[in-house]
Amino acid sequence: MENLRIEYSSATTLLFTSASGTIFALSVIGWYVFFPASKYPWEVVMKYVQKIIETHPQGIKEPKKEVLINCIQSLFNCGQTCVTCSDACLGEREPEKFRAVIRATADCADICLTTGKVLSRLNDPDFTTIKSQVNACIDSLKRCGTLCNEHRMHHEHCGVCADLCRECENYCSEYLKMLS
Repeated sequence: MENLRIEYSSATTLLFTSASGTIFALSVIGWYVFFPASKYPWEVVMKYVQKIIETHPQGIKEPKKEVLINCIQSLFNCGQTCVTCSDACLGEREPEKFRAVIRATADCADICLTTGKVLSRLNDPDFTTIKSQVNACIDSLKRCGTLCNEHRMHHEHCGVCADLCRECENYCSEYLKMLS
């Protein structure tokens, strides 16, 4: 198989492109091949959350819809990034030095993915529970971002994770403000 480059990742899907431009998607369901690549721009793939929210019978209105969509997409992207960062830390020469980061990224991944799922459920929301979940997620994002940032200078993957944690924290905070 030719060399593949990761273009997009989420909790359930990895998208790759080959040197010839073929798009491969590995999802929890299996492998898919899309060709030619020009017919499947990444913007379309990234908008699945948006499309499902827009077609949901609850009919969420702007600007709440945009805030919700951005938060959900950020949570799933951050969750997957934290999984990958945790794995990268385990692959370092002395992984025992990354013990706290590995724990924080693993916890943050689980919390982000769970929060994304909770926010994706639009029927009969319990806003007390939702606010508690999002606040717990923000706490986890802060811890993970801080610990990853400490390793940024020597481990690029930690810098990427720290940046995405901060971005996701901002989206979650914006979502909480919208609920108030």
